[in-house]
Amino acid sequence: MGVTFVEALAKSESEKAWEMLSEDLKQKWTPLSLQEHFQKLIMNGTVLSVEATEGYANYPDKPKGDLGGIFVAIGAHEKDRPLFHFSEGVLVFVTGTSNGPRIRELQWGMP
Repeated sequence: MGVTFVEALAKSESEKAWEMLSEDLKQKWTPLSLQEHFQKLIMNGTVLSVEATEGYANYPDKPKGDLGGIFVAIGAHEKDRPLFHFSEGVLVFVTGTSNGPRIRELQWGMP
């Protein structure tokens, strides 16, 4: 789910990404604010790759109902400097809901 979320934002499909959020996160984010935050994260550049790197099944203070977390790495280059490549990422935590799995927490940027 984390990779699909980041890929949707990379393709400017912010409505699709927003639909993956829990009801609580939908109150915090709009499709537009998600897209704007993602664009700032990648410095308005171009995404070259999206890859799941590290999964978390057990972690301290894991809330009941959580299905796990995944760190999604993003390879990109800056808009004005296409030869300047960099990495960013998003840590995505997913929980089970009556509507199926939903993203309950996002941590933007590299750890």
